[in-house]
Amino acid sequence: HQRLCKTIEPESGATVQAYNSANLVEWKATGQSLTSTTNCQQASVASNQKIGYTYDARNRLLTTSYGDGSPNVVRTYTFDGLLETITSDNSRWTTTYNKRRLSTNETLQLDGVDYAIGYAHSRNGHVSGMTYPDGTAIDYAPNALGEATRVGSYATQIVTHPNGALAGFTYGNGIAHTTEQNERGLPSRSVDGSVLSDRYTYDANANVASITDENGGAFTRTMTYDDLDRLKTARNDPRWGGTQTFGYDALDNLRTTVAPGRTWTNRYDAQTLRLTSVDDGPSALIAYGYDARGRVTSRTVRGQPTQTFAIDLADRVRQVGPNVASYRYDGHGRRTMVTKNGVATVQIYSQAGQLLYQSAPTSTNDGIFKNGFQQGDTTYPPQTGGNKRYVYLGRHLIAEDGTAGRRYIHTDGLGSPALTTNTSGVATARNDYQPYGWGPAVTSTPGFTGHVADAETGLSYMQARYYDPFAGRFLAIDPVSAEAETFNRYWYANNNPYKNIDPDGRDAGMYYTEPRYAVPTPNLPPDVALLALEIEATIMAGPLAPRAVSLIKGLNREAINKGTSGGPRAGKPFTKAGKKEVIRRNEEKNNGVTKCEGCNRETSPAKQSKPGTPTPKDETRIDHIFPKKEGGDGAPSNGQVLCSECNLDKGPKIDWVPPKYR
Repeated sequence: HQRLCKTIEPESGATVQAYNSANLVEWKATGQSLTSTTNCQQASVASNQKIGYTYDARNRLLTTSYGDGSPNVVRTYTFDGLLETITSDNSRWTTTYNKRRLSTNETLQLDGVDYAIGYAHSRNGHVSGMTYPDGTAIDYAPNALGEATRVGSYATQIVTHPNGALAGFTYGNGIAHTTEQNERGLPSRSVDGSVLSDRYTYDANANVASITDENGGAFTRTMTYDDLDRLKTARNDPRWGGTQTFGYDALDNLRTTVAPGRTWTNRYDAQTLRLTSVDDGPSALIAYGYDARGRVTSRTVRGQPTQTFAIDLADRVRQVGPNVASYRYDGHGRRTMVTKNGVATVQIYSQAGQLLYQSAPTSTNDGIFKNGFQQGDTTYPPQTGGNKRYVYLGRHLIAEDGTAGRRYIHTDGLGSPALTTNTSGVATARNDYQPYGWGPAVTSTPGFTGHVADAETGLSYMQARYYDPFAGRFLAIDPVSAEAETFNRYWYANNNPYKNIDPDGRDAGMYYTEPRYAVPTPNLPPDVALLALEIEATIMAGPLAPRAVSLIKGLNREAINKGTSGGPRAGKPFTKAGKKEVIRRNEEKNNGVTKCEGCNRETSPAKQSKPGTPTPKDETRIDHIFPKKEGGDGAPSNGQVLCSECNLDKGPKIDWVPPKYR
């Protein structure tokens, strides 16, 4: 069949996979010591090493099962292919949709307790409000483009640049934020009232060349890069004491870090390419141990107890020992619960992968990590516990609010919290991140690039993987298959941490220009990692996406065109010119002929009906996609060509599913 059945990589051994009769991946197993390059060796894989997949008659992924006993994942879908429920580890996400197939509610049931996130929509299908699990509601007042003009009382007077990037808004405490752009559309200056002001410059490759702190200069940084756009030097005199220099090898491994008063050398296994230690002289400052799948299972910092990581077949860290913490995850692979010292904290993530809500104890005992090292233990006071809401403006975290009150977050150019202010607009904390993310004390809240920094380990939880900011490297291989720029399976942000971020631990991209980081951001979940081959699955559209998106055999397509409503011709018929435009657009994409957008049959021109003569089933009809009687626009944007048979089948339905998708 010429289907890929085995991939051998030095970091993770052999990955073997098999297929069902529909050519869909039936099971796969990674970390195998099966070295033949001519034999798939599928029969040699033990059952407890396999991850199995089952599908329905429409080739949608139904279940993911794990041979080692890890919690299975079970999915169900709506009649038109949207993800309805996903269940795993005694948790269930249930999503409900309105007639336009927009998400109105996402509820996580965890151990019998419901945590619901609600969404309201405007007539144009844009999200107009959101309700948190504790019942707190915020409104967005979207404009005609769907862009928020406010975020409840947390942000008002929101404006954007012509390219959709955030231009400015006013925090709830009165501090005005503005972002200026250069001629390339990159941020050139970011100002938050009198408390924060940074100016950015770039080189010819859009690498950040300098960040000038205009409030005293203590946080000013200048950077240089090598010919592969990898960070070469970063300089800050007031706080770092001078220049940090980074060296890399031909495989993009970070080899050396030289800074005032210290020199670190990273050692790698020549066969597996895994990082074995970070040395500051003749001995290891940090040593790492791995399993056969290339995942870090132990991390030993000189003078501190060894951290051990129990990882399941789904690549999820279940426990950190000895007796540090345990974790649970939902069917999407996102954390739902962190348990430390017998006390559980619930964490609720949105489909965009943002931490939305946290229900925590009023106090908890954690390790204190700073600059990558554990400084001791402490019992954090009540302000870190209780219920907490995280409020976002698109990709930007702008506030934390809950039991202990409200504070406003002022992020830097990477989405890291650079400064916090209180409700009076007074600065209460300032963070200084080193180039690869270590530095501030870790407090189990969103930290470097917006990812949660775990106080119990000092690591960043980036969802698909954990990141070690001290080493500038992930603790597991990238679940996305190797590409031209990802042959290094552990590196972070393509070794360019001032330009790139990794939104979910799977794929780095430039923070400013990647469409997925734009404002607003469609909430498309990383539902199923497509590893060596595409595993056919349906990804549901999140609440900020007006239409459903499906992954069918690795190709993205709009599942159903929902049309438009609420315009100047809302509820009106098409004009003669409008009908001609709908036909012209249809012919343009069908090589000069008209085709029914419901069943793909070629249609014939409409003729005047005659008594006693049946209407041909292929006769052209110009249809309101969003029904006219429901306020659908009588404009080409809401028009489609249907055959008379599909037109009769559709009628005035809002939730009509074309035959080609049934």
